[in-house]
Amino acid sequence: MRSPLQAFTVGAFSTVNSALVVTGVDTTKVGFLIKPWQSGIEPNNIWWADEQLAGLHGAINPLCDLTQATNNGYFDYTSVINFSYTNPTWRIGGGTPA
Repeated sequence: MRSPLQAFTVGAFSTVNSALVVTGVDTTKVGFLIKPWQSGIEPNNIWWADEQLAGLHGAINPLCDLTQATNNGYFDYTSVINFSYTNPTWRIGGGTPA
């Protein structure tokens, strides 16, 4: 049995310039590099959060415990990314949310 022919359109796409290639990637390791940060109390506004991520509201890591960080404040993370706030193991190294 044959399926009927269906027409479809392929959207336009761009190629990445080779000058933007990422270097220094260790392809022998699996997982992600995660750089955590924690801040104090802030307003529940998207614009404020965007400004905070841009560094406009003080230091990025003033409250984080980075004693186990290995790569300039990053953690090597090789598990499934599912940082459920209700799961007591959501933090790297275990523990409960503060």
